[in-house]
Amino acid sequence: MIYDVVWYGDAFRNLEKIWDEITPLAPADAAFDEIERRLTKSPETEGESRPDGRRILTLPPLGVLFRPQPRLKEVYVLKVWYIRPRHR
Repeated sequence: MIYDVVWYGDAFRNLEKIWDEITPLAPADAAFDEIERRLTKSPETEGESRPDGRRILTLPPLGVLFRPQPRLKEVYVLKVWYIRPRHR
C-alpha cells in the first residue's frame, strides 16, 4: 500500500527553519528523503509507537512524530526536529 505523506503546517514550517539554519544541508536532505520513502511505504511499522496511534522515527539529523491513517492511505507528520551531532 502506498501512503501520501502530509506535513502539517507547523511541522513543515519547522522543517523549513531547520533547512535555513543548518550547515551542511546534505545530511538533512538525505534524512528527509529517507523519511518520505519509509513513510510512503510502511508508516505503521516504522519507528517506535507512541500513545494515540502516533509513532516516532529518528534518522539523524532529523526526527519526526507522525500518525499513520491506513484507511485514508495517508500519514500525517505532526512534528519534526533537528538532532544535533555529538562532538567527541
